Amino acid sequence: MLILQIIIIILLLPITLGGIFYLVEGTRYQKSDRVVYMGSDLGEQGPILEDVVSRYVKDTEEYELYEPGSGIATVATFLGQRFSWKSIVAVELRTSVYWAGRLRSYLKHRNLPMQWRREDLLSYRPTKPTVVYCYLTGTILDKMYQRGIFRGCLVICLTFEIKGIRPKEIIPLKSWQKEIRVYDFRKD
Repeated sequence: MLILQIIIIILLLPITLGGIFYLVEGTRYQKSDRVVYMGSDLGEQGPILEDVVSRYVKDTEEYELYEPGSGIATVATFLGQRFSWKSIVAVELRTSVYWAGRLRSYLKHRNLPMQWRREDLLSYRPTKPTVVYCYLTGTILDKMYQRGIFRGCLVICLTFEIKGIRPKEIIPLKSWQKEIRVYDFRKD
């Protein structure tokens, strides 16, 4: 019994420390051009995201799924369990959240083709074709669009919009997160 308790403590310690570092690091990144510190509500959004991917992507096995500002990659793993992807890329800058996400992936989702990157969101260039899911502020979305990161991608944005670009579809939500916007840049 003691061995089991020690194993549980060893497994939970990184997550607990990750939460502490998350709070400490959060003040460094809490700027308008940084990420949103809220998770996606998969209770309502999950079925909608499944429907969007099903309608817009014929064969997900040819696609990369890319989640910039992924946190612990809740949405990427959710979609990864429902579709077959060539690869799933989660990009997270905050060290503690990055490691907590990697640990979660290792413990719960080893069967997924998951890649973790700890880098600035503006430096990664997704392979094509790609489905991008993001819950980022409009400022970051605008920068990513201006730098051509979304070129050739289907982009699914929660709540925020890419300024001056008309989405292919807007799906209203009942929650406080308001809506999902779908942008199709695959033909650009």
